[in-house]
Amino acid sequence: MNKKLMFLQWGLVLLAALSLVWLLAGMVKLLQFQSVNSFIADPTVTEQTPDYPQAWYARAIAEATAGDINAAREAYTTSMLNAEPAMLASSYFNRGNLNFREAIGSISDHGGHISLVELAKQDYRMALRLNPDLWDARHNLELALRLVPEDPTLDGFFEKDFISEQLSIESKAFKVELP
Repeated sequence: MNKKLMFLQWGLVLLAALSLVWLLAGMVKLLQFQSVNSFIADPTVTEQTPDYPQAWYARAIAEATAGDINAAREAYTTSMLNAEPAMLASSYFNRGNLNFREAIGSISDHGGHISLVELAKQDYRMALRLNPDLWDARHNLELALRLVPEDPTLDGFFEKDFISEQLSIESKAFKVELP
């Protein structure tokens, strides 16, 4: 009976030690979440961004509000690395908005806005692929498509050269014998 009690005593000590380790790990995780939540509440307080998608998303919003479009674009891209699908779709949508706003602001440039509109359309499509219920993304994609259409028949710059049958070259199939 004495050995049984000793075995139970060591089992309880082991259980208490494991519980203490589990409790300490939980407290560390809780402190990390509290620091992330305080960062999300005011991202302008510190320069160091915690390595959580929600924190990078908050940083992107703060940078966009401050007017630093490139930093906001980078923060949205970083927030996409480990994000869940709902936040990922929102990040794509907001990054598309940044590109679209910058494109509209640079329309007076000679064609410089087209690449930004194309990036915006790509981001809106990715957001819609992840969450088809984003009606704002649908609307903004439609606006981007009106600004830079993809149908070559709507734009005179994409006229195809006419190739007559007399000038076309016929290609013949050939067979290569392999060893």
